[in-house]
Amino acid sequence: MTVANPGRLFITGALSFVLIGALPALYGVALPVYRRAFDLADGQGSQLLSAHGVGAFVFVFAGIFDLRWLTTRFALAMLAIGGALVAAQPGWGGVLVGVCLLGAGFGLISTIQNRRFLAEFGDRGPGMVGLLNAIFGIGAIAAP
Repeated sequence: MTVANPGRLFITGALSFVLIGALPALYGVALPVYRRAFDLADGQGSQLLSAHGVGAFVFVFAGIFDLRWLTTRFALAMLAIGGALVAAQPGWGGVLVGVCLLGAGFGLISTIQNRRFLAEFGDRGPGMVGLLNAIFGIGAIAAP
């Protein structure tokens, strides 16, 4: 199977991967702020990374089953809702729920885009997957 519109797939994948590349880098910057804002004890900020990991794990696992409703749009909506919840800072528990949704969007985008690039770019698929994953680094470097 080859992609009907390779430019659109590449741009969508690249922008999505820049976005998800920025997330883990921003957590490190946010931890000291959250520690002060929510009066967190030493080590309690690690819950942030755990929440991200749980969300990512669940939706990478769900993505394996190729469920039709798990789309890039759905993943981006999860990122938007999670980001809005984190920005609203409704309390430490609410921030953790938001970060879990961010992790879910992260895991789902990785699963969907990697699979699509591999399948839809045909013989160039493996190289395009490598390029896509390298683009992740742009977000990780630019974000902080």
